[in-house]
Amino acid sequence: MRKIKLHPIYIFPVILVLGLLVMVLSADAQTPPAQTTVYLPIILNGDPIPSLPYHKGIAMVQPQYQEDLTNVGADWYYVWSVYPEIPTNSKNIPMSRCGLFDTATFPTDYSGYVLIFNEPVNREPNGCGITPQLAAERYMLFMDAYSSVIPIVGNNGANGAPWNMDFIDALQAANYPVPEVWGVHLYYEPYYTFDRWKNDIGALMHFFERAGIPQPEIWVTEFSMTSGDPVIFKQMLEYISTLDYVTHVAPFTNRAMYDEPWWPENWSVELFNDDGSYTPMGEVYRDWH
Repeated sequence: MRKIKLHPIYIFPVILVLGLLVMVLSADAQTPPAQTTVYLPIILNGDPIPSLPYHKGIAMVQPQYQEDLTNVGADWYYVWSVYPEIPTNSKNIPMSRCGLFDTATFPTDYSGYVLIFNEPVNREPNGCGITPQLAAERYMLFMDAYSSVIPIVGNNGANGAPWNMDFIDALQAANYPVPEVWGVHLYYEPYYTFDRWKNDIGALMHFFERAGIPQPEIWVTEFSMTSGDPVIFKQMLEYISTLDYVTHVAPFTNRAMYDEPWWPENWSVELFNDDGSYTPMGEVYRDWH
């Protein structure tokens, strides 16, 4: 076997490298393995965690009872009118039921949310009964004057889904941007089944998809179980919690106005009794997180 001889000039570097290698291996043997911390989600009280944070609101027919908002944990409301204006009340979101605004009284530099139209497919007293084409004209005039607002448009029920699509068609024909946020109404009548109610949501979303908006941001600006059944109302809320495109909800309404001619007959939708105590549905909404 041939012997390998190292020239004296290489002996010191070899010894240095071997010494460093021994130090590293010794240090690794004495160092404990690194610890890994695992953070687990905390679930409080067994409440379901919604897909997206959502904002609880109320469609208020009696806005003088501002304490109703606090008592159910709501942070916004509207009253089917431009007034009272923000910033006098930061929780109020103005609405123009028919898409008309007076620039002399409503500031054009307003930069918050605005609800535009309320059941435009229906006639008074529930809606303003305007065509999608006229609504598109008013919408474009409004957005040109109020370029900093964030519009929530439509606020139709399932029967208004074709109206929404025709409205979108009118905007696209004018090469005008289509709204990204839409309001919907989702009432549960006593003769419904739960699947029928879910189908209403599906119909609205189907028409948005057909119009080229596969999943817009949705505000449920009116909804309720019209007979006042708290069990079904809770099921509705739990289902809404699973819809990741829903960001805001507002049940109709805080307190009843049975003497008004526009109040629907046989509806028991109020969250509070006249004395401010909770109704069964009010308790459900209060506890919904």
